[in-house]
Amino acid sequence: MRVIFLKLSGGLFAGTQDGKPACIDHERVYAFAKAISTAVQEEDIKLGVAVCGGNIYRGRDHARIRKLKTSVYAGDHMGLLATVINGVALTDVLVHECGMRAELFSEVASADVADRFLVRKAAEYWRSFDILVFTGTGAPAVGRSTDSVAAD
Repeated sequence: MRVIFLKLSGGLFAGTQDGKPACIDHERVYAFAKAISTAVQEEDIKLGVAVCGGNIYRGRDHARIRKLKTSVYAGDHMGLLATVINGVALTDVLVHECGMRAELFSEVASADVADRFLVRKAAEYWRSFDILVFTGTGAPAVGRSTDSVAAD
């Protein structure tokens, strides 16, 4: 089994809806999901996808945007939750529109939204799913971002 890892910038999710700027352009999400599902099927691969959230919020910009002495942790957590929003959008389209076996994993979401990835169960996940979508590392303000997850 060949496993490939892909990082999707949050900016790729942004676009327009009805001629207005939108954090999530559902046509773009569908286009990415379709390309991902086609690659997985044609190349007979398993795919890990790290989803970023910069189209919705960037934690590092929190204090500058608010111009207040606010907690860096609040901004980082908001950024992590933005990744979860994008992950939900992508996973939903992969499963319901593209018919893929995909699962969303996050360290910051509730069990109703995403599962927690456990390294000891990685082989089981790959047997059960073709695509694993990863969001929010759960380690704000310590240099862990979706960029560093993609590098791991």
